[in-house]
Amino acid sequence: MVKAAAAGAAVVFAVLSVPPAAADGTDGGGAPDPLAAELGGDPAPEILEAVREGRPLVHPRVSDRFPSITADSVAGVLGEDTTTRVAVLPAVEADPDAVAEDMHEGRAEGAAVLYVWHDGGFRPHLAGRGDGAGPKGALATVGSWAAPGELLRSLAQLETVLRGDVISRAAESLADSPLHVPPCLRTDLGAARAEELADRFAAVPARVRVALLPSEAVEYESAVARRGSGNVAELVQGESDMPVIVYLVDPGGRVVSSAASGRVSNDRFGLRGDDLAGLANSVRDRDSADTTLTNLLRRLGGGDDGGSAAFDRAAEFLIYAAPFLALVGLVLVLPSRRAERD
Repeated sequence: MVKAAAAGAAVVFAVLSVPPAAADGTDGGGAPDPLAAELGGDPAPEILEAVREGRPLVHPRVSDRFPSITADSVAGVLGEDTTTRVAVLPAVEADPDAVAEDMHEGRAEGAAVLYVWHDGGFRPHLAGRGDGAGPKGALATVGSWAAPGELLRSLAQLETVLRGDVISRAAESLADSPLHVPPCLRTDLGAARAEELADRFAAVPARVRVALLPSEAVEYESAVARRGSGNVAELVQGESDMPVIVYLVDPGGRVVSSAASGRVSNDRFGLRGDDLAGLANSVRDRDSADTTLTNLLRRLGGGDDGGSAAFDRAAEFLIYAAPFLALVGLVLVLPSRRAERD
């Protein structure tokens, strides 16, 4: 273990001892880049100690430039998790993926996350358990770049994925709100719009919970952390008595699939029990989470406004009542025509 730690420290020390990629002191766009200057000092003892003890490391030049990014703030995000090793470094010339692998030291579990300064922000590199698809899937959840002000949130979202807590977090959220949209999710929904839709879902006659989840994170959790299979909506619902609809969103913001936990009774025209799986998929708009949720609201009785909802209800009534109305018409019309002929 100590030899592996020393090897990891040697690699990172070598990385920090070389001049950064941007030798002209810019970030590639012409603006001065305070972290692209040649590094001074010898951080090797810090790195060696952090690797041995599993403590997060933030290079002093990073903290000097961004006071909110410190070893303590990173440790605060990690909480009691001692399996994830995190380092935040300035620009480097060596392969960051190789450095992350050395930080991980080939352990059977846990992960190593290396954030490296790149083009005015930090790019995450991950090494961890599972095959190559696992770490890539986890990183796809939070994106490949984080602005300095977003680094801690990016790490928090990544930690949720690495711990296999995406599904349980959704379940916790839906206990208090009818709609769950993770803050890391890239969709055409803004925070204000998501809150508005949550209020409208709370007012619909059918008591249904809805969650948007990152597809890569759910796949990673199923393959690496949870090691199980099954309907993700049923897993989110758990012991709750309220049905759940889950839409999976890919890193490009596309709504790629849907799942539902069961059926819901709809009392507008009697208890006819809509099949939620079919309903959820029928309203899915691959290119828009906003449109998908709006369509779902309309089908559940929560249209954009009173007129729209009334129109939807009237149209649905006509669809289901048409055969009955036609039969009534025949009963009324045929006797009168016989009387005319007689």
